[in-house]
Order: sequence, then C-alpha cells, then structure tokens
Amino acid sequence: MEIMFAIGGLVVGGLFGYFLGSGPAKAQAKTLEGKLSEAKSKLEAIGRQAKGEIEKEKTKATKTLEKLASVQEQAGQLRQALDDVQKELGETKKHAAELQKTLATAEEAAEAHKMARQQAEGRYRQAEQLTSQAQHQLRDMETQLEQSKSSVQTLKKTADRQTKELQRLRADVSSNRSSSSGLDESIEAFSEADGSLEGVLRVLLENEGQTSAVVADSNGIIVAALGEEELKESMAATTQMIRTAVKQVESMVPFEALRSYTLQDIGANVIAGRFFNCAGEDVGLATYGPRIPSERILDGAMANLSSILE
Repeated sequence: MEIMFAIGGLVVGGLFGYFLGSGPAKAQAKTLEGKLSEAKSKLEAIGRQAKGEIEKEKTKATKTLEKLASVQEQAGQLRQALDDVQKELGETKKHAAELQKTLATAEEAAEAHKMARQQAEGRYRQAEQLTSQAQHQLRDMETQLEQSKSSVQTLKKTADRQTKELQRLRADVSSNRSSSSGLDESIEAFSEADGSLEGVLRVLLENEGQTSAVVADSNGIIVAALGEEELKESMAATTQMIRTAVKQVESMVPFEALRSYTLQDIGANVIAGRFFNCAGEDVGLATYGPRIPSERILDGAMANLSSILE
C-alpha cells in the first residue's frame, strides 16, 4: 500500500513540474494541483480505509485461525474420544459376547434342570403310582388273607360237620360193614368240591352223568341248583310235590319218613332224590339224567350238603 502512495506522489510531482515549466498552463496546473491534492486526499482516505479493512481482515483471519486451531484441537480430542469410544465399544462387544455365551450356558443349564425336574416329577408320579398299587395289593392281600382265614375256618367247620355227618351215617349203617366202606368212598368222591353247595352238585353231575341237580327247601324254593336252566324250577317244585304225596301215603299205609325216591319214564329219563333234615328243616335233593345215580354217591352228596347247610 505504501508503494502505491509513493508511485502516486511521483506521478503528481511529475505532472506538477510539467505544468510549472509551462507558463500558460500555470492556471490549469493549479487547478490540477487542487484536483491532485483532492485525489491524493481521497487516495489517502481509501488507503486508510483499505488498511483498516486489511487490519480487520487480519484480525478476522487471526480469529479464524485461532478458531481453526481450537476446532482442530477439539477434533483431536473428539478423535481421541472416538478412539476411546471405539475401544470401549470393542470391549463392550467382547463383554456382550461373553454374556451371550454365559446366557446360552445358563439356558442350557436351565433346560437340563427343567428336563431333570420333569424326569424327577415323572419318577415321583411313577413312585406314587407304584406305592398306590402296592398299597392296593397289600389291602387285597390282607383281604385275601382274611378271606383265606375265613375259608379255612369255614372248611374246618365243614370238615367237622362232614365228620359228624359221617359218624352219624356210619351209625345208621353200622349193621352193614360193606355199606360203611361204600360211604367212605362216596364221601371221598367229594373231596375235590370247593366247599359250596354248587361244588357238591357239580361233583354229583360229573360222577353220575346227570344233566341237572337241585337243592330245595320244604316249600319248593331253590336253595342251590346246577345244570339246565329250564328244569331247575320244575325240579324244585317236584321235590315239594313228592314230599306232599309221601305224607298222604304215610296216612294210608304203614310207611315211615321218605329217605329216597326214583322215577323213571319209558324213555329211560330218571328223576331221583333224597330228603334229609338240616337245622330243623326238611331239605330235598333231586337229580335228572339218563340213568339212576349211585346210592353211595347220593349218600356222600347228602352228607356234604348237610354239613354245609348246618
């Protein structure tokens, strides 16, 4: 800027000297000098203004540089912070991966624990079921034991009654030794009976080839029956009818209490039976079949039935 002022001064001085050397142009020189002075003043004002603006720009540039330095410093700090954040992020990712692995292990352990608990619950339910079954079996065994004890007592009583009945029957036939031997054999035939009325009737049917057998009371009511269903009621009624007929016979001829009877039709079908007293009541045994049953078997059946009913 100072060089520009120097050049301007030289130009003005040259022009001033030129006009001064010319006589006629002095007036114009003076005018021009005034104009030059004015121009110089303007140039100086412009220079001062330009210098001020340059100073302002320098100040702005300095501030801008300072701001730039500050920004660069902040950028460096931000870069460092970013590096720190990235490093921390890497560590966080690593920690997250470890946590994920730990979580997966925990989930596997939880699943294994769940399965173990389910298996334990299953075994517990199975154990409860087995315990319940064992308790039921124990109760059933206790019940069977009680039933067995009761059956033993019943069989013992039945055996005692059979023994007494055998003794009574032996006393009735004591005059005939061969008959006593046959009675032993007939009672022995019923040793496989289960101690029930139906068991005695079953042995009687199997040994004598009969189709039906009935035990009825004095009113013709069935006490026990085995064989053809359609004959049971009729055979029970038949025993009551025969008992009534025998009582009429007893009033007409010297005939004692009926012991046994046999009715046979032309087709060889046989109805046979016995009457005996049990606990103060008359009981009738009747069979139906293609032949007359053995007297000894009927004696054995009567003895067994009597021992059971008493």
